[in-house]
Amino acid sequence: MKLSALFASIFLYHAALAAEVPAVRFDGAVAHPQTFTLADLKAMTARQVDATFGTMHGQEHHVWTGVLLLDLIGKAGPKDEGGKNPALRHVVLVRGKDGYVVAVADGEIDPMAENKPVILAYRRDGDAGDLAGLRLVIPGDQHGARQVHDVVEVDVR
Repeated sequence: MKLSALFASIFLYHAALAAEVPAVRFDGAVAHPQTFTLADLKAMTARQVDATFGTMHGQEHHVWTGVLLLDLIGKAGPKDEGGKNPALRHVVLVRGKDGYVVAVADGEIDPMAENKPVILAYRRDGDAGDLAGLRLVIPGDQHGARQVHDVVEVDVR
């Protein structure tokens, strides 16, 4: 194998590893579009939430560790229009690596409204290792259909 081919394969291998590091892009109606890496999330205030939800295989219960979605949206700086309760007019679309998208209304996570502790989780059940990808966890949902795995994008609208 030629030296240049060896270096190219090493570069591609490391690029592929870097692409697999969990990160989420915040975009849309925000003043500061940005990407939060796993290291960024772990440097923020962690929250633990209990979530019990139905699946096609029965009930599941887990304790998740992550960062409040509301805090991350706050760091991105949502752009509010004028008028009555402008913050409650947003909807947040959360997209997984596989293209699966769910919506979370701002009213669900706003402290003055429903105040659900929705998080982007990086750990489950206190495991020593982190999840392979970030997971949207919505406590209180009866079914886990909105628990997006491998979250890569949050689009504030």
